Formats: sequence, structure tokens, C-alpha cells
Amino acid sequence: MKRLSVLILLLAVLLTGCHPLDIRVQTQLVPPGLSGDRAEIQTAFESYLYVQRESLVDTYRLEYPASGDYRSAFILKDIDGDRAQEALVFYRRYADSNEIHMNILCDGKNGWHSVADFVCSSTSVQEVRFADLFGDGGVQILVGWSVGSTRESRLQIFRWQQDAVSLCYSGLYSFLVPIPLSSENKDDLLLIHLQADSTATATLLSTVGNGMVAVANTPLDGTVLRYTSAQVNMRQAGGRVGVFLDAEKVNGTLTELLIWDGERLTAPLYDPLAGGTVASWRASSLSAADINGNGTTDWPTTIENADPLLYRWQTWNFEKQEIASLCLGLIPPDDGYTWVIPSGWGASIRTRYDAKTHSLTVFRGGDEVFSVTRVNKGSDLNDNIFTDFETYDYLIRVTDASPLSQNAIIARLIEL
Repeated sequence: MKRLSVLILLLAVLLTGCHPLDIRVQTQLVPPGLSGDRAEIQTAFESYLYVQRESLVDTYRLEYPASGDYRSAFILKDIDGDRAQEALVFYRRYADSNEIHMNILCDGKNGWHSVADFVCSSTSVQEVRFADLFGDGGVQILVGWSVGSTRESRLQIFRWQQDAVSLCYSGLYSFLVPIPLSSENKDDLLLIHLQADSTATATLLSTVGNGMVAVANTPLDGTVLRYTSAQVNMRQAGGRVGVFLDAEKVNGTLTELLIWDGERLTAPLYDPLAGGTVASWRASSLSAADINGNGTTDWPTTIENADPLLYRWQTWNFEKQEIASLCLGLIPPDDGYTWVIPSGWGASIRTRYDAKTHSLTVFRGGDEVFSVTRVNKGSDLNDNIFTDFETYDYLIRVTDASPLSQNAIIARLIEL
């Protein structure tokens, strides 16, 4: 009798065009309930489940993307370009299901309602991204689904067109970078694929008509474990675009460079004869950065038989199409800065680093010359703290053996 009453109420709501009833089971839902607009979305989503099968309201489980900027099971985004947000909901119909659904809802005249539901055989949602691939004013939904591999996932791209959502691409990938290469009015996709046979490929995907095509590709170092970040250098010499990718290896980190010149995609740091990308390798997890503010990404490399905190900063000369050496620098682990070494100091420099106090002490020719201690912003210690930095403040102590003043030392400190 109780179930019959619930069904009668639900039918009354659907027939009158009012908002659906809130029929969620609070003890089963994660999270237990949303507020504001999200509460209405949740109610509409569960009404959709109820119509599909009454028991799903008691058994479904929300799924949360593992990485990226969007980590919620309920994601709001203007997908169709009408200045009103749509909603994505990721869920399993049953806790032990090996399928994950993506439900898409929009806010119409009669409130929120489901307009599409897609399913993928996957263990988890890796990431959710959005990009304007067709230049039509809307954005496409890019979903990375886990396929049980640490090297690759499945990318599916969904497009909202003429009040309908369709799948317009599906393929394996490991890392992606949306970037406007073929046109300023739309995004293209750089897809990096680390394959099972320890090879890797970068592919440039672009839209043609209503489909997506591979415009160019190039091989990369296939021995990396995963890619961690990307930095795009637009409008370099010769109209080239450079994409610097940091990648984690078993024994350190490397930076891969992809260059698009309008016709070809190349990876000039990759050397297959040397067994991979060795020119940008370092025995640490340090990331690439633009250390001189000229718009070109630079990377640190390990120096053999030198102090472990001493690195050589290098860059790519887009005009000459070759590697250029910038300077030597000290980089304390996890402190987020590099100290640029004056010319002639490299061979004689030694360091001591205290990880607990974030203090770097520098020796030259056996003598202690100065120390740099990273402190939190606004620390009130003494007048030796330099505060003209974005992330941290720095305490500088100088000895009589130092040929540089405090101001000269701080002038060589660059936050990364």
C-alpha cells in the first residue's frame, strides 16, 4: 500500500509539471544531501532513476573523478553555450557494478530533468575536462575512464548539438592538452599515449566537419611512468607553438617538448638512438619553469658528480631550434625556488640543507658564505626577512666570507 501511494504521488508530479518529489534514501546516498540548486538537480536525477527502476534509488552510488579540476560527482557547466548551466552526474547503479554512468541534466521550463545517460565499462572516472573543439559556442565534455592500466585510460568526447548529446570520439590516451593550434576560434587536442609495449606517441586531433581526425603525430619517450603537467608557449619564433610536458620516471623526471609549426608535430628533445629523452632528465621530481620571465619554459638537469642541489637550467631556442644553456642554480627540494649561481662559482660550491627548517646553507671554497631560510608569509623574526615574494618570505643571513650582499643574494632568488 505504501509503495502504491508513492507511485501515485510521483505520477501526480509528472503530470502537473511541478518539481519531482525528493525520494532519496538519505542513509544510502553519498553525500547525504545537497543544498540550493544542487538539491534540485539531485532530486531530478533520482526521479530519473525511479522511472528507470524503483529499486535504483536505494542502490546507486555516486562516483568522483580521481584527478583534474572537477572532482565532484555533480558537475555544473554551460555545455551548449546558452549561458545556463547543465549538470553532469557520475554514478553506478549498484555498488558492485562494473559500469559507470554519466547522466546529463538541464534546467527547463518545468525545472531540472535528465536529457541523456551514457554508460562505460570502467573501474573509475579518471578526469573530466571541457574544451571548445568545434568553435560553435558550446563546449564538449571530455571524460577519461579507467581501463585497469596505470599507463592508459579511455577518452570519450561528448557533444551537445541540436538539443541532443552524442559521442563523437573514443580512444585510448594517457595525457591530454586542449590548445588552439589550427584555429584561434576552437581548441585542438594533443593526446599523449603511453602504450603497453613501452612506446609512446603524441597525436594532434582536430575537428573537421562533425568529426575528429588525427592531423599529425610523433614518437616520444615510452619509458616514462606518467605525465604530470603541461606548459604551453604560444607564438614563438617562426610562429611555432611549444608544449613542455613534465613526465615521471622510475629514477627521476624529464621534460618532453612538442613543437607545432603549422604543418608538422615534432619532439626535438626525444632521441631514439639514445634510448629516449635524456637531454632534459634530472634525478628529482623538479618541474620545468620559466625562470627568466621571457615566456619560454626552462628545465633543470642533473650535473654529474656535483653538489646534489646544483642543477643546470636549460631552455629551447625556438629561433635556432636547439638547446641553450641558461645558468647554474641551486634548487632545495620542495621549497619552490631556485638560487642562480654567479658565473665562476659552480665548481667550488657546496651546500647543506635542513628539511625541517627549510634552511639552505651555501659554502664556497670551504667557507660558509650565506644561508636562505624559507618562512611563511608575514613571519615576524627580524629585519633580515625579505618579503617581496608571492608564495613565501625568505630569511637571508650573510657571513663575512660572502662576496655578495643580502640584496645581491635575494636578487638571484627566483620562485618557481
